[in-house]
Amino acid sequence: MKRSSLKQKPKIILPKPMWLILALNGIHVKVDNKIIFGCESCKAIFPLTPAHRHPRLYYRKRPEILWDWEQVIILCTGGVKYKEGCHTYFDVHKTEKEELFKRLRGF
Repeated sequence: MKRSSLKQKPKIILPKPMWLILALNGIHVKVDNKIIFGCESCKAIFPLTPAHRHPRLYYRKRPEILWDWEQVIILCTGGVKYKEGCHTYFDVHKTEKEELFKRLRGF
């Protein structure tokens, strides 16, 4: 059996500038040279997604701050702490999301 006929994992293509690097099959995320193991709210390890402090429209004129440490937290989309996942929960509850940013990032 040829190697080319075996199924290979699809490569993850990340946007440039690349401040977010998914590694070890999604077990940890590296943002601005800081490694995050799991969801920053409930500590679940999979699946992880970046959650931004402001809506996407806010970053349109300032794309360089899109992946800054102060602007991103890593949240899960599973359902460990909240039924719909931390990312969806904090997208709906804006005041709690801002409190989470203040607690994790210090401002």
